[in-house]
Amino acid sequence: MNYLKRVTERIKKYYIYLIFMILSSIRLIIGNGIHYTVYSSQYYDDQLLIRYAFLKYHFTSPNDNSLVKNMSYSFFLWLNGKSHLPISLTMSLIWIAVAIVGYLTLKKISTNKFFLICLFGYLAFFPSAFDDFLGVRIYREMIIIPAVFFLIFGLLNLIFISFSKEEKGTLKLLIWSFFTGFSLLFAFYIKESGLWMLLLCLLVSFILLAREIFLFLRNKQKNRISSLVFSLIVLLLPLGIYQAGTEAYKTINDHYFGVYEINTRTEGEVGKFVNNLYKIDANNRSASVWAPPAAVEKAFAVSPTLRSIPTLKNNILHADWSGETYDGMTAGDFLTWILRIAVVKSTGNWNEAKEEAFFKKVNNEIDVAFRTNELQRPKGRYQIVSSTGGYTINEIKKLPPITLAVLRNDFFMYGYKYTNSLGDVAPNVFPGNVANILNVKPLNNGDMSGKNVPLYNHLIKLYQLINPILLVIAFLSLVLDFIKSIRKRQFSLYGITSFTLLAGGVVLSFALSWFIYFLIVNRGADFGVRSLTMFYGVDASPLLICGILIPIALLFNLDFINKRKRVLK
Repeated sequence: MNYLKRVTERIKKYYIYLIFMILSSIRLIIGNGIHYTVYSSQYYDDQLLIRYAFLKYHFTSPNDNSLVKNMSYSFFLWLNGKSHLPISLTMSLIWIAVAIVGYLTLKKISTNKFFLICLFGYLAFFPSAFDDFLGVRIYREMIIIPAVFFLIFGLLNLIFISFSKEEKGTLKLLIWSFFTGFSLLFAFYIKESGLWMLLLCLLVSFILLAREIFLFLRNKQKNRISSLVFSLIVLLLPLGIYQAGTEAYKTINDHYFGVYEINTRTEGEVGKFVNNLYKIDANNRSASVWAPPAAVEKAFAVSPTLRSIPTLKNNILHADWSGETYDGMTAGDFLTWILRIAVVKSTGNWNEAKEEAFFKKVNNEIDVAFRTNELQRPKGRYQIVSSTGGYTINEIKKLPPITLAVLRNDFFMYGYKYTNSLGDVAPNVFPGNVANILNVKPLNNGDMSGKNVPLYNHLIKLYQLINPILLVIAFLSLVLDFIKSIRKRQFSLYGITSFTLLAGGVVLSFALSWFIYFLIVNRGADFGVRSLTMFYGVDASPLLICGILIPIALLFNLDFINKRKRVLK
C-alpha cells in the first residue's frame, strides 16, 4: 500500500515530463511526414547555400559566389549530413529543443503546470515549421526562427537569473551565458541582417553589467571584488564567444580565399563600394532604384582605378540580372550581385583578394571626392543602414502598411500554408548528392501533394485562430501588471521585458520593411503580401511571440507576489 502511494505521489510530481514525452513523440511522428522542398533552380539562393554545405568543395574551389552569403545555415546542413539523421527528424528535434528551452525559461515566471504544458506544445508545433515557404523549403528561413528563439530565451535567462536571489545562480548564469553566446554566433551568421541581434545582446549586457557594478558600489561590505569580476566576465561571455567565433570565421576565409572578411557582397571593400553608390546624389534615384546609372557614371568620373578597366562600366550598367530591373535600371540591392558578374565579364575571373585591393583604391578615391565636394550626398533622403537605399519622407510614410503586414504575418500567421512537394530538384547542379546532406531517399521532381496536407494545414489554422486570442490576453495581462507595479511602487521586471520585446519586434519589423519596400515596388503589392513580407520579415517573429508569452505566464502565476522566493532586488 505504501509502495503504491509512493508511486502515485511520484506520478503526480513528474507527470508533466511524461506529457512532454508524449507531445515530443507526436511531434516526431508528424515531422517525419514532411516532404521538404529543394528549389535547385534558385541559383543564388537555395542552390548556392546547399553548394556551400559541401564544405570541401566550397573551400577548395573558390569562385565569384564563394563569399556572397553567410554560412551558418550551410554549416548546419553539413552537420546534418554527418549526423546521418533525416532532415525531417533533425528539424523536429530542434523544435522540441526550442520547447524545452522555452519551458526552462518561462517556468522562472510561472510554475503552473497547465500553462507549462500548453507552452511546450505551442513551441514544439510552431507553424512556421510546416509552412512551405519558411519551414519546408530547404533554405535558411527554416532555421532562423528556432535559432532566434534560442537566442531570445538565452537572454531572458540571463536577465531573470541576474535579477533573482536564487541560490547557485552564478553556475546557472555561466551555463546560460555559454548557451546565449553560441546561439548569438550561430543566429547572427544565418543571414546578412543579423545586426539587430548583436545590438540586443549589447543592450542586455550593458544593463546587467551596470546593475552588477551599481550593487557592488551600494553594498561594498557584502560584495567581494572577486565575485564582481567573475560576474562581469560571465555576463560578457556571450559577446566574447561571438567575437572569438567571428575572428575564427574571418581567419578561415582569409586562409582559403585571401580576405579577412565574413562576406564580400555586403561587407569589405566590395560591399563598401556599392554602399558608396547609394550615397552619391544622382538623377532617377527612387525607392526602388538605390544606385541609378547616373551614380555609377559619377563614381567612374572621380575614380581613375575604375576607369582602368575599360569595359567595367558598361557591364555594370547593362548586366542581365534575371529581369530584376525597374524602368530599365537596377533595382534595390541587386547591384551587389551585378557587380560581381560585371567584374568577371570584364576581367575573366574573380579573385577575392585582388578585388578587395582594387575596390579599396576605388573607395579611397570616392572618399576624397566626397571630402572635396566633387561628389554630393542626396538631400532629403535618409538611410537606416549604409547597405540600403535612402528614402524620402514621403517614401518612409509608405512603410507602416508594410510593417503592419509583417506584424500580421508574425503574429497571426497570415498566409501560412503547407503544400507537400519536393520541388524542382536537379542533382547534377550540386558538387555532391544533395540527398546525402538531407539524409533522405534520392530526390526527384515528383509532386507529393495530397499526403498529410490537411493535417499540417489544420495545425497552421489552429495557430491562426488562437494567436489573436493570446495577443488580447497578453495585452490585458500587461495592463494588470502595470497597475500592480504602480500600486506596489516597484518596477515589474517581466512586464518591462515583455514590453521591450514587443517594441523591439515592431522596430525590427519596420527596419525589415525598409528593405522589403523596394521589392514590393518592383514586383507588385499582390506578390509582396504573401511572399515578401513573410519571407523577409520572419526574423521578428520570435521577439513578438516571446513578448506575448511572458505576460501570459504572469497571468498564470497567481502567487507571483506573495509566495515566490525569487524576490527582485
